[in-house]
This record gives sequence, structure tokens and C-alpha cells, in this order.
Amino acid sequence: MQLTVQDVLDYELLEGAVVRTAKEYAHAQPVHWVSVMEMPVENFVRRNELVLTTAMGCKNELETFRGFVQDIIDSGAAALMIAMGRHVFEIPKEIAEMAEEQAFLLIELPWELRFSTVIEEVMIDLNDLHRQERQRSEQVQQDLLKLILADAELEKIAAYIRRELDSALLITDAHGAVQAAAGFSRTKLEAWEQQVGKGIFPIRQETPKGNRDPMIQKFRSGEMGGRKIVQVPVLQVSEEAQGYIFVELPENAGDGRLDVFSVHVLEHAATTISLWRSRQNAVEETKAALRMDFVRELANGEFTTKEQAAGWISSASWQMGSLRPKSRRLPGRVHSAMTWSFHTLAWPEAQRISVNYSNAENPTAVRIQSGRKAWLLILKKKSTTQRML
Repeated sequence: MQLTVQDVLDYELLEGAVVRTAKEYAHAQPVHWVSVMEMPVENFVRRNELVLTTAMGCKNELETFRGFVQDIIDSGAAALMIAMGRHVFEIPKEIAEMAEEQAFLLIELPWELRFSTVIEEVMIDLNDLHRQERQRSEQVQQDLLKLILADAELEKIAAYIRRELDSALLITDAHGAVQAAAGFSRTKLEAWEQQVGKGIFPIRQETPKGNRDPMIQKFRSGEMGGRKIVQVPVLQVSEEAQGYIFVELPENAGDGRLDVFSVHVLEHAATTISLWRSRQNAVEETKAALRMDFVRELANGEFTTKEQAAGWISSASWQMGSLRPKSRRLPGRVHSAMTWSFHTLAWPEAQRISVNYSNAENPTAVRIQSGRKAWLLILKKKSTTQRML
């Protein structure tokens, strides 16, 4: 969804325009803005800007005219439209060849055509496109917010972003470890791990100075397997990156720059992932606090029966299981992951329980000693197989 030079040339008011060079690129060359420019060009022309000029000051001075056109080309302008008949009567052959070699559009306009009329028509279309992009961007923002409210997994969020961008992407932590992927094959994921291992990604280069473009300020770009990779930071409140989104641009992405809509989608996505991380951190902190409270109450002898423990565990949405008799020393640690379970086979009735646990900050195993009998209370994740070391 973009305005191209060909769209502008199709205006009825430009029937008298003549494309002198690179006509075959008119359909693909986007137009993001329109302006009137005379010498000097300096840095007053932005990328993909349609430039209108009378070429005043270039009359009968080939080198001056050549330098003016080259400056416009170097600025990344979409095309140069020259009003013919007052200062320039014909585009010199040397300048036309120079523009053709660089695939740059030179267009001749009748002197009688008002620049203001051309600008008005172009701005009407650009404003309409911006309105449509804003509506799409707002819809993406709402959809991502709904995913957060629906407690969606990170993989589902990644899949949605991929559909909107039509590009493969990765979501990683601050060190480049993949947390979710969409559109990346196993081979590419293995290649990615190698790149991260070599320190190529994440990109740590400094922010370019003197450039106020928000895309350049926040985004970085690299290459993997001959494809352009754009890196977008997922920022904390402190403005430090807590993770990244990496987007693989299509092969026909040209100079590797994202369009305005894609930039908006990625900014919304970064905010959404930051919210997702904050929610996950809060959940994990709450689980850790609950585990600590349970062990503390257990150590203080507040639970004297299995029923008391079962009630507490039920209120914490844990699961009742079996407590294994244990006469040897407490194992070093338990490998575990997501949902915690409580295992008990027997509970020493009417006795005060003395408890030792291996990790006071984040207990995963509790040893319960009652006289000569010993039990091991195991808090583990159901999603993985428990292994004792």
C-alpha cells in the first residue's frame, strides 16, 4: 500500500509529462513526499521524495546541471521533475545517460504546469494512504492488546506479527536466545544459534549520531544467509533492552528499509512483548513467593496434618501427590520447570515437624525429619520428568 511515481504520472494533469530515463522503474519507485527544490541541494531532500524543479541557475552550464542532478540522486529522491522552457530547454545527453546508469527517473514537465497543482494532487493521495495506514496500525495495536488480555503464549503473538509483516521473525531474550519463532526453519534456527555464539547477534553497535529518524535510532540491521535482518529492541522502563525482535526481510526488499506501516507494527509488537514479559515476571515472582510462604509455614510447624497442607495447596492451585519415605541424605537439587506439585504419602500425625530445605530463596525440595523417619517434599514442574542428582 504505497504511492509510486507511476501513480503520479497517471494523473490527468500530467498528460504532457515525458519520462526521459529509467521508465521501467516508475511502477516500483515509492513516493513518500513531494517538494520543490533549487540549488543548492545539500541535505534538504529526503529519501523517496518527489522533487520538482525549474533547474534555475543551470542554464548552459553542463557541469553545474550535472552536479545538481547528482546531488538529487545521492539524496535518495524518488524522481526529479524538471519544468522545461525557461531555464532548461533540453536535458543534456550526458546527464540523461548518468541518470539512466543509476536507474534514476528524470521527467520533463511543461512550463505552464503549476507546481502547486502537482503538489496538491500528490498530497491528497499521500494523506489518504497515511489515514489508511493509521487505521491498520490501530487495528494491529488492538489485536495485540487482545492477545495479551487473552493470556496468549509468545508463539501466538509471534505468529500474528508474522502475518501482518509477511516476514519470518524471531523473539529472543537480551542475549539472543530464541523464545519464539515464526517462519524460521530448523536449519535457519541452527544457523541463528551459530551467529549468536559468534557474537554477531544481537547487534551492539552505537546509535548513529546526527540522525533523527526514529527507525534508525531504535532499529539495527545485519545479514544472515544473504538475507537482511532487522533488529528491534524490546525495551524496559529504564530504556535498556530486555529482548529483541529479529525480522527477516524479503529478498525483494530493495535497500532493506521498512515501510511506515511495518515500523508501526514492530513498535506495537515491541510494546506488547514488553507487557508479556512483565506479566510473566509477575507470575513467576508470585509463584516463588507462594513456594517460600509454604516452606516457611511448614518449617514453623503450622501444618500438623496432611489435610491442612492439602487445603493450602489446593488454594494455590497446586497438585496433591505422594511423599516418598527417605532415610538417606537430601539430594542436591531437583530439575524442574512450570507447574508445581506437592507429593505426600504419609504425614506424621500429632508430631512437631522439623524441616530443612536446600534453597531458601527458591526451594525445590524440602526434607521433613520426624524422629528416625525422613520424608522428601518435592516441588516440581509437571511438564518435565523429575531427575534427582
